[in-house]
Amino acid sequence: MRFQRVHMPSRQQRHAIIMFATTAVNTNQNHDALHVKIESPEIMESLGAALAKDSVPGDVIFLDGDLGAGKTCFSRGFVRERVQRPRLRVTSPTFLLSNTYFCPQDEVEVHHMDLYRLFTNSKEELEPLDLPRVMEECISIIEWPSRLACYSDMIPPNRLELVFQIDEDTEIRYAQMRPFGYWAERLSMLKDAGSLDEFW
Repeated sequence: MRFQRVHMPSRQQRHAIIMFATTAVNTNQNHDALHVKIESPEIMESLGAALAKDSVPGDVIFLDGDLGAGKTCFSRGFVRERVQRPRLRVTSPTFLLSNTYFCPQDEVEVHHMDLYRLFTNSKEELEPLDLPRVMEECISIIEWPSRLACYSDMIPPNRLELVFQIDEDTEIRYAQMRPFGYWAERLSMLKDAGSLDEFW
């Protein structure tokens, strides 16, 4: 499997994620940022799955960064793990804006949104997404959250931000994981429980 639209040399196909450097602290936002190196689509999906295992209603994950960097791949791993359907077809909701998946085991909805096509500063474009309710009552994965920059009242205080980049020379993906609110404790608990051990 390869990242969409980006060629992955064979030497980059081994299954390894490496947490590199030490935890970086952003004092302005008062949160720790974890830096992740992702060498294959399978590992990108594994990262999504690891974060899905303990997800609960009200969890919000923002995915931003380069086109083709693996945001939808991450979302696929998250959704498949959360709904417990490993072969579920999970595609980018670019044209629909949002895809909804139901978790029968605990009757929770996962909303996978892609705001890339929203370019105006009108809240009318966002109304069909029902963001206030979805962010409070469901699990939300939102690609291109930068489209919400004009609406600070719609940015939840508790969220996890992942910003993806592509190394143009190696085509390896890098992600910065920035926790806000209770997500700082959530990441710490996941690490302590060993849920992220394979990514160090």
